[in-house]
Amino acid sequence: MFRLKVAMIVGGGLLVFMGVQELRLLAKSSGTPQEIRLADLAARGCGDNANIVLTDFIACPTCFVYESEQGREQGPYKVVYVPALELGGEWHREAMAVAEQQGDNAPLPSPRSFQVILKLRDVPSQKRLWSLLDKDTVRGMVINSIESIGSEERRLLSEGYRGVDVSNCYIIEIDRQRKSIALAGGMLAGGGALVLLGVGWLVVPWRKQRAAAAKPVPAPAPPTTPTDLPAPPTTPTDRPASPVQASTVEDDNPYARNS
Repeated sequence: MFRLKVAMIVGGGLLVFMGVQELRLLAKSSGTPQEIRLADLAARGCGDNANIVLTDFIACPTCFVYESEQGREQGPYKVVYVPALELGGEWHREAMAVAEQQGDNAPLPSPRSFQVILKLRDVPSQKRLWSLLDKDTVRGMVINSIESIGSEERRLLSEGYRGVDVSNCYIIEIDRQRKSIALAGGMLAGGGALVLLGVGWLVVPWRKQRAAAAKPVPAPAPPTTPTDLPAPPTTPTDRPASPVQASTVEDDNPYARNS
């Protein structure tokens, strides 16, 4: 029962957090996505609309960071971070030149800088990952206002792309949909209700137990002293005359001398 109460509090807190995040993202976006080139996003950001359709980009396959069950390199992936660069930009031209000179299987050069990272969730395999990114456009949300790259993911990306500061990159979560204000408010209200119920369920019995433990226990009543006890037997003062009497009157002594 205690675990259920804690689960209600934790689950409600998580819903409140998610609701707040969605409301913050709602404030930074509109219902209609804006179409934006990667070069423009890297140069000036997404402005007041984080709901975007990204164009003129290419996903960099030289290194990506992922989270998966038991570290499976080929997937499925829970989360994937992939750098994106400008289509036709400096790195793209270098990669095309290497492929033409050394073949498609030649190792590609590592980009010296990038400003955009694509985030994907629940990708079943590496093959599916590249098929999702091998498109002219992708839709998603710029989530920098509510989320940043974790320290471990940042470390791995920095090791894979030496000299690149990934902490200032724009993060686009692919296929993330803009929630309605009703849904975000419902998450906030529902989570708050769960927290209050869980706390109340946890605290009220505890307070009752504490009050019961603090309640004074009445002392047992002292034994009553009976007031109507039978009178103790009286010692008679008028005892009957003893049949043996001591006589002190000398005049009655028959052997007394007559003087």
